[in-house]
Amino acid sequence: MPARQFNGELLRQERRAREWHQADVARAVGVERAMVAQWEAGTRFASAEKLATIAAAFSRPLDEMFPRKGPADLKDLRTDAGFSQIDAAKISGVPRGVLSGAELGHKPLDARVITKVAEAYNVTEQQVRAAQSVSFGDIAPTPAVPQTLSEKVTYLLNHTYPGAPPSDREFADQINARAGRQLVTAQQFAAVRTGRQQLAQVLAGAPDEAAFYESLAEVLGVSPVYFQSGEKVAQQVVESIKLLAAASGGLALAARGAEQAGLAPEMIAKLVALIEAERDSSPPASGQ
Repeated sequence: MPARQFNGELLRQERRAREWHQADVARAVGVERAMVAQWEAGTRFASAEKLATIAAAFSRPLDEMFPRKGPADLKDLRTDAGFSQIDAAKISGVPRGVLSGAELGHKPLDARVITKVAEAYNVTEQQVRAAQSVSFGDIAPTPAVPQTLSEKVTYLLNHTYPGAPPSDREFADQINARAGRQLVTAQQFAAVRTGRQQLAQVLAGAPDEAAFYESLAEVLGVSPVYFQSGEKVAQQVVESIKLLAAASGGLALAARGAEQAGLAPEMIAKLVALIEAERDSSPPASGQ
C-alpha cells in the first residue's frame, strides 16, 4: 500500500506552534535532536514505525498528520502500531518469519496468530483479517487516478521508490541541476509535493513552470506531459489529429482498440467531443 506521507515542514510548524525545541521532540519520540533537524530540513524521512509516535507526541490523529490513501495491509497495521518486525515479534510472541511471510502475501496468519497480532497492535481481529486480505490481494482497491501535481508526484514516489525515496532537498538539488539554475528550494518542493502550495505560488509568477516540469519529469523518468492537466493533453491530441487530418484530407478518430491501448472511456469521450467541436467550427472542405 502507499506509504504515509511524511511532511518535515508540517513537523516544524507543529513544533513551533507549541514553542518546543527540537530536543523536546527528540525526547518525546526517542531519537537524537540531530535526527529531528534532518526531518524538518527534508534531508531524511522518519521511518514508518515512528510516525504514530510523532503524531501522538503532538496529540494529532495519525491519519490527519500523516495521511495515507487506501485500506491498510498487515505491514501498515504494524507500523501504525509503532513496531518494527523485530519488536512486533517480541511483543506478540509470533515468530518474525511468520509475520514477514504474511506481510509479503506468502502464508496467511491462522486464527490463533491473528488473535495475538490484534492484541499486540491494539486493533480488532476483524481489522487484522481485513488487512491480511489486502496483503494477499483478495481485496484490490481501485486506486484513484492522480489528478493534481501533488497526487502525481506522490504516485510516482510510491511506485518508483517503494522503500525510502530521496529527500526533498535531494529532489530540489536534482531539479535545479537539470534546469541549470535555481528553481526551487527543498522547502518549496515539499510544499508542492504535499499540496500545501500550488506551483505558481511557489514560483511567485516567474515563467519557470515549463522548466520545472521538464526537470522534474527527467528526475522521475516520465514525460513532462504526465504533469499536464487532462484537458491540455486532450487538446494536444486534437491538434495532432488536426495536422493528420489536414494531410489526409479528412478528420477522423480511430477509437477501435483505444481502451486496450490505455485510453479510458472518459478520455475517448472527451477527445470525440473536442473533435466534433473542431469539426463544427471548421469551414467545410471543398466538394462537401
